[in-house]
Amino acid sequence: MNRIISMGSVNRDLLFFVPRITRPGETIHSTTSACGIGGKGANQAVAAARSGAATWFAGRCGSDGGEIAEVLTKQGVDCTHLHIGSGRTGEAVIQITPEGENAIVLIPGENFCFDKEHIISVLDCFGPGDTIMLQNEITRVPYIMEQAHRRGLRILFNPAPCTPETAQYPLEIAHTIVLNEGEARMLIPDGPSDPSALIGGIASRCPEGTVVITLGERGSLWMHAGKVHSVDAVRVDAVDTTCAGDTFIGFYAGSLARGYPAAEALSVASRAAAVCATRIGGIAAIPTWEEVKRHAC
Repeated sequence: MNRIISMGSVNRDLLFFVPRITRPGETIHSTTSACGIGGKGANQAVAAARSGAATWFAGRCGSDGGEIAEVLTKQGVDCTHLHIGSGRTGEAVIQITPEGENAIVLIPGENFCFDKEHIISVLDCFGPGDTIMLQNEITRVPYIMEQAHRRGLRILFNPAPCTPETAQYPLEIAHTIVLNEGEARMLIPDGPSDPSALIGGIASRCPEGTVVITLGERGSLWMHAGKVHSVDAVRVDAVDTTCAGDTFIGFYAGSLARGYPAAEALSVASRAAAVCATRIGGIAAIPTWEEVKRHAC
């Protein structure tokens, strides 16, 4: 089995369960709240580990790094490359509605302190055949992509959150790009309205790789070697979608690492994301491989 390294963010999450997303100038009451560990890098690492893949996490945090490492290690993630810096751990304030929609404010903290020395020391421990999962919640992402490419790693890039600068990243060296429809439209602002045509614009940026666009309740599309395929969504009563996208990506990467064909890996990922959306929280909501396999297609 090939190894997975998730190089990305880790946050302290503070979740508020609200009747609706707060409007500008408005004060509303939360029905309840919760705390936990999150961040796209950590979430995707846990999802990959729960899929059964050998998974490492390379992130940066503050003085509470020992506690964070303990939480992630219990989930099967190797935290050898978790760096404890002099700043504060990233934080996220999350509003969640009864329909499962969310709005998130991020305080990056150490997530924005990635340096070249740390990056190189991590990547030198991996090589051809291994997969690096990258998101856009940390600094130096283009540099990480280039250095990973030099070492023959397979790059799975999730451009979230997507910014105008993301379009300038070396997307052509990615093996897989996974993004939602809104992120795809940010990368191709003048692209077609039809997602099945839009995916072609993204694929033109990485012609040798695979592009996956998630479409929520409409399922997902994936394109490889010029052909577009679709995967149906799994219908559930969602209560919290905060970690569903990260669960999808982690299970997809993990299934590929276990040798599953892309179509089957995407089906597994869709079921995993659906199960996650029926639960409240971040890492705590990510299902295990056994739970996903039991879930009806």
